[in-house]
Amino acid sequence: MEKKIIKIVAKVWIVIMCIVIGSRAYYLSIIKKPLRNINGSEKIAITSGDTINSVINKLNKEGKIKNSFFVRLYMKLNPADISLKKSEIKISADMSLDELLLAIDQAEPAEDAGVARVTIPEGKTLEEIGAILEEKGVITKKNFIESCQKYELPSYIKKDSSRKYALEGFLFPDTYDFIKGSNGNAIIKVMLNNFEKRIQEVRANSSIELKDEDIDAIITIASIIEGEVQVAEERALVSSVFANRLKKGMPLQSDPTVQYALGVHKEKLSLADYKVDSLYNTYANSGLPIGPISNPGKASIEAALNPVETDYLYFCARNDGSHEFNVTLEKHNEAVRKYQSN
Repeated sequence: MEKKIIKIVAKVWIVIMCIVIGSRAYYLSIIKKPLRNINGSEKIAITSGDTINSVINKLNKEGKIKNSFFVRLYMKLNPADISLKKSEIKISADMSLDELLLAIDQAEPAEDAGVARVTIPEGKTLEEIGAILEEKGVITKKNFIESCQKYELPSYIKKDSSRKYALEGFLFPDTYDFIKGSNGNAIIKVMLNNFEKRIQEVRANSSIELKDEDIDAIITIASIIEGEVQVAEERALVSSVFANRLKKGMPLQSDPTVQYALGVHKEKLSLADYKVDSLYNTYANSGLPIGPISNPGKASIEAALNPVETDYLYFCARNDGSHEFNVTLEKHNEAVRKYQSN
């Protein structure tokens, strides 16, 4: 009798072990390839308010999950901090569960039909920003410019009717999400708030005090640096040239200021261009131009506030986007003949 019981128990145990081993093998196969009924690859939408469980439920209802129980079991045993955002992801039948979860977590946010993601590059003018906003369907260039002209200026922006645009220089270049059809004042406020935030960061990272009354001049210098520099490492050197020339009462003689005064970009300026009658023209006028000539980024603002100490008074553009820096006019003229003779 005892032998019979032992045999029965042994058989039951073997059956249990087979079930456990089989279940584990099946579980691992589900984790390795949890998806089915997908030809090649498909896109699925993740909407606002979705959770990871609701996404799995959605796929399961569509018949694309082989076994939702094992999928949820794996997720419970291996909790992950997955961030869901309105997006669209691509799935394929050969994805593992880890790959599926990673795709959901790393999905790029989808652009809402009523929201435009707008990138404003460093060194763009107010008018160019208006054109970018219009292209993205946020606001017309005309309405944006009109809003800028009527906007009540913060105390750190110099009020001078001689300036083309008072807000030039202070619309911080960055990537923004704007509602299409936005009011101009709302757009300006967002960009100015960002500018003020970046100025606080510049202050925190600099040993030189930046007072509110000095912001306008620093942004003016930064905007010229932005127009001159293509090689990032040269920003502080160009800043030092401008600082040295200002100390000596020399005109800055910066081509980008002439371009701004003309209102058009020219590959090569003529002698007449350098004589254009404008308070922005730093060939015809000593000191800083009447105001900023573009909207500079943080790196150029930091360079304007923290020029390196040099004796340089001149720089000449090479043909690769970099510059040669010199102390004397004689050496500068040699560089001009070398790089700009054609």
